[in-house]
Amino acid sequence: DAFFSDRIVVPEHERDQYIEPIVYLPAWLCYAPAGDAPDVAAPPSVEHGYITWGCFSRPNKVSPATLDLWAEVLKAAPDSRLMLKYGGWERPERRQFMLRELLRRGVTGDRRLTFAGMTSRQEHLAAYGMVDVILDTYPQSGGISTLQAIWQGVPTLTLYGPHMGSRVSSVTMLHVGWAGMVAKSPDEFLRRSRERSTMRDRRPVRTFS
Repeated sequence: DAFFSDRIVVPEHERDQYIEPIVYLPAWLCYAPAGDAPDVAAPPSVEHGYITWGCFSRPNKVSPATLDLWAEVLKAAPDSRLMLKYGGWERPERRQFMLRELLRRGVTGDRRLTFAGMTSRQEHLAAYGMVDVILDTYPQSGGISTLQAIWQGVPTLTLYGPHMGSRVSSVTMLHVGWAGMVAKSPDEFLRRSRERSTMRDRRPVRTFS
C-alpha cells in the first residue's frame, strides 16, 4: 500500500506521520472541467466599485473558525459583499443563522449577504462570475468548488492548515501560480484579503496545461 500525495499536502517533514509510504506526484489533484462551462466573466467589482466575496462550499463547512475569518474580512472592507451559494442556503433558518452569527462578530447589514441554492451545473458555474474572490472555509477547505472557481477565473483565498483536509485549496492555488492567495495564519489571511480587495483582474488559467 501507498499514499499518493504532493509536497503541499504532505511536506517532507511530515512523512513520518503516515503508516503508508508516501508516493509524491507532481500535483495531488486532477480536474476534468465541464465542456459547456461558460466563458470567464469580468470581475463584478469593475462595474460595482466594491468587492464581492463568495463561498460555494457546503454550508456544513462553515465552522466557527470560518465565521471568525470572514467577519474580519468583511469588517476590513465595509463596502464589500458576500455571496453564499450551495444547496441548503435557500432555507430561511440557515440564512438567519448566518446573519445572526456574523452580527455577533460585528458585521451589520443584511444587504451585504446574498444567498443562492442549488441550480443546474452551467448556472452554478456562471454564478462564479458574480464574485471577485472566494473565501475558503476552515479547517475543512474547498475541493471541487475551488477547482470550479479557478476554471471560471476566480481565485480562492485560503488558510493553509495542519492537516490534509485544510490544504486542498492550497494545492490548487499554488499549482496555478497564485501563491499570494495562500495564508499561513489568520492575520495573514486578513492582510491578503485587504490586498486583494483593491485588485480587479482574472487569471486565464484555462491556458494552463
